[in-house]
Amino acid sequence: MGLTSRNVVACHQCAFWVGLNARDGTCRRHAPRPGDAIDEVAHWPLTHHDDQCGDSAVAGAAVEPRVTCSECIYWRTSGGLAPYKRREQWSEWWAHAGHCTRFAPYPMAATGYRAFWRVTHATDSCCDGAIKAPTMPGSAEIDRA
Repeated sequence: MGLTSRNVVACHQCAFWVGLNARDGTCRRHAPRPGDAIDEVAHWPLTHHDDQCGDSAVAGAAVEPRVTCSECIYWRTSGGLAPYKRREQWSEWWAHAGHCTRFAPYPMAATGYRAFWRVTHATDSCCDGAIKAPTMPGSAEIDRA
C-alpha cells in the first residue's frame, strides 16, 4: 500500500561508492552540508564493502552521474584557498580547493549561528552536483554578484 520496490545493494555494488581498497571505500551519494567552522574540509563517509543503505543504486544503473567539483555549478573557487589555521592538507592541495555550495544551511536552535560552506578539492566528486553549461569561445560569463 503505497510502498515501492527498491533495490538495496551492498556498497561495493553501488554506483555511488568509490573503493579505496578491497574492503573499504567512500560514499559519494551526497554533497557536503554546510558546517560551523570556516574552511572546514569535507570528508566523505568511509563505508565497508558489505554495508548498505536505502539510497543505493546498482552500479551501471541510470542514476545521477558523479560530478567532479571542478565541473560543478555549485563549486566556488578563486584559484584556490588560503585558509587560516587549517593544516590538515598540504598547501598544494589548498591551491586547488573551493567551497561546495550545493546545500543551503539548515535552521538551528541557537541564535547567531554562522554557517560556512565546506571545502572540497577540484578532483572530489559527488552525485548531488550539476555540470556547468559549456561556455562558447569568446563569450563572457555574466557576473551575478
